[in-house]
Amino acid sequence: MTATVQSSDAIDSLSTDELNGAKFETPADKPRQRLFVPGPTDVHPATLAAQNLPMIGHRSDELESLFGKCSEQLQALHHT
Repeated sequence: MTATVQSSDAIDSLSTDELNGAKFETPADKPRQRLFVPGPTDVHPATLAAQNLPMIGHRSDELESLFGKCSEQLQALHHT
């Protein structure tokens, strides 16, 4: 017999009273984990509006233009 069958046989051999008082562990029984990270964070309205726009394709002319602008600004920032 496999372990699963043995476990099932053990449960089948319990009386209704024993099962009613049994404690079965579920995910809800585990203590809740807390994440200690900053938040909630205010998001600028322009950022929220940008999230509602259609995504830019990674091979599109629009991305190439955006990447070029970012590249120019990064060069100015780093004086290169």
